[in-house]
Amino acid sequence: MEETQHQQPPKDQLPKKITKADFEQAKATKTSKYKYYVKTALMLTISALLVAFASHSLISPNRFTIGGVAGIAILLNYAFGIPQSLLVFALNLPLVIWSFFYVKRKFAILSAANIGLQTFWLFIIETFFNDFKIEFTGNG
Repeated sequence: MEETQHQQPPKDQLPKKITKADFEQAKATKTSKYKYYVKTALMLTISALLVAFASHSLISPNRFTIGGVAGIAILLNYAFGIPQSLLVFALNLPLVIWSFFYVKRKFAILSAANIGLQTFWLFIIETFFNDFKIEFTGNG
């Protein structure tokens, strides 16, 4: 009876051995992804709130304006009395749609989220805290 020898495939063709460290690294990666998403959502929410607050409570009552879509919204609010929240959303909508075709998807999604949150916070401030405005008197 002939014995057949079992030949091992070359080492580069063997599947990688899974170790305990691999499981810990995968777990850490999931945790770090979760932390990244939570941190991003928190920063988007806070930044949109600050922009909405500044736009409605600081810039607009003092008859200032700023650049960009928020500045155009403030000017149109001065001229026609249309709520800033509606104007910010309406003016940004075509830009957000356009961005999905011309920039990276992640950037477009984060921009859309920020604009949506800014519109939401402006609406909340205009509806419930409309009288909260900080006016500069200029009397030094």
